[in-house]
Amino acid sequence: MADGTIYIVALLVGVVCGIGCVTLARSKNRNAVGFFFLGLILGVIGLIIALFVPVKEGMHPAHPAGTHGPGG
Repeated sequence: MADGTIYIVALLVGVVCGIGCVTLARSKNRNAVGFFFLGLILGVIGLIIALFVPVKEGMHPAHPAGTHGPGG
């Protein structure tokens, strides 16, 4: 590989892992921006961390603010 190609591949892997972390963070009612940078910097390790973070108490992720769940 050329000298610059490895950096481009690493950046792409980081962005993909960041997007995966955002998806996991939203499903667990967590800060999506923080988890994006976690995935961007740590890559696959960031994804593994995001998998094991527990769901944050509070608003249920399936019902965003301003909407009501069943029966409400």
